[in-house]
Amino acid sequence: MNHKIRELMRKIDSAKTTIQRLSLLEKLDVEVTKYRKEQEQKFKHEKRI
Repeated sequence: MNHKIRELMRKIDSAKTTIQRLSLLEKLDVEVTKYRKEQEQKFKHEKRI
């Protein structure tokens, strides 16, 4: 899995307030979406070959 995603998950676990967690969860959502799209592109590219 992506390094940024792992780091954000670690930060969420250690966040003390709900506001901090929500902020980190929003960032995590963006990173997971990017990662998923990259993986889909790789899969489509490999499928063509």
